[in-house]
Amino acid sequence: MCESDSSNLNIIREKLLSRLPKDISNALRSYERINADIEIDDMKTFAAQQAASRAVLSHIQLLIRLADWAQGYAVADDDGFDDDDVDRLIRDAEAYIGTESLDSH
Repeated sequence: MCESDSSNLNIIREKLLSRLPKDISNALRSYERINADIEIDDMKTFAAQQAASRAVLSHIQLLIRLADWAQGYAVADDDGFDDDDVDRLIRDAEAYIGTESLDSH
């Protein structure tokens, strides 16, 4: 990989790190909304709710994996956002979806 490709990857990683906390938080709120005080009247409604829940959980899992990837290789930035914030969000998201570290899968 040439130096310019490496630089472009670092830019992508930095951009991901700056927006992933908000994206993960939004996805967690979506999951909460989907599962909040729902009344299942029939199997069709239940199946639709379960499919929506699975889709959001898959999205959260992807965001966590992106955060892991970006955090592992990001260069230092000066926007006040640090790796501890990403670590905390990853732990919170993993705890919320009831998993151990996604790295163990």
